[in-house]
Amino acid sequence: MRYDFGYDMYSARYGNVYTSRQLLQLFKRAFGMFSPVECVWRRGDGVVDPFRPTIEPEPFSTVRELEAQRAYHLDCVAQMFRSAEVFVFTLGLTESWSGREDGANFPLCPGTAGGSYDPQKHVFENLSVSAVLEDMHTFFSLAREINPTLKFLLTVSPVPLAATATGHQVAVATAHSKAILRAAAGELYDVYDYVDYFPSFEIITSPFMQGSFFDADWRGVTTEGVAQVMQTFFSQHVPPAHEYVGKQPLASNTSLSHIAKVEAAQKAENIRCDEELLGSYAGGRS
Repeated sequence: MRYDFGYDMYSARYGNVYTSRQLLQLFKRAFGMFSPVECVWRRGDGVVDPFRPTIEPEPFSTVRELEAQRAYHLDCVAQMFRSAEVFVFTLGLTESWSGREDGANFPLCPGTAGGSYDPQKHVFENLSVSAVLEDMHTFFSLAREINPTLKFLLTVSPVPLAATATGHQVAVATAHSKAILRAAAGELYDVYDYVDYFPSFEIITSPFMQGSFFDADWRGVTTEGVAQVMQTFFSQHVPPAHEYVGKQPLASNTSLSHIAKVEAAQKAENIRCDEELLGSYAGGRS
């Protein structure tokens, strides 16, 4: 299945990019501005990329294979930023793990999907509003140097935390994190005329929805919830009628909106959240 290998999820196979720090780092790596010290994690009999450890269902057999895949991947990321007209980014988390030596930011705690945690080498970070803003200001500046007309659409993930490394109760940690991300997104929208904000977070989590768009686990968003978000989005952002979805030409914007809603809802059911891996490593913090 293509989703198992990270295909058809995003514009490049970068996996889940949860934080502003990850996003900025991804851009810098794609354009040769940053090369992390810790670039290989062992997992079983193979190796994985620390910056997208779950991009394939099985580890790479050799470091050489991993490095070849990584080089191609980063070339694709660079081409994406050069050619994109609009870049959509969902601010998902503030909690993250970094290398002490160079600040390299990982999508998962070392030891969960590969590698091993070493308190002498790794440090937990919980980004503040100012840290998120600094990351995003730098990212916007660098991206617009490469692509001067690039625009950005920000959203905030409505999915609650599965676990937290802060020591707080997970609901408290969730509220803290989402407040930071929503405040940062609002300020970025106010500052830049090339940044838009779409309220998918509010559509799913607002009290008047009474939790109706959450699955039974109260974390996942239902297919109906995704469809409602996409319907609202396309009511305000109408793509060109000549675009294609799948292999079928579309006759009207209405058709595009309808098909995109359905495909987005179906895709959401298949995209896996790396953060769910943290559940088995929660260490009693919940």
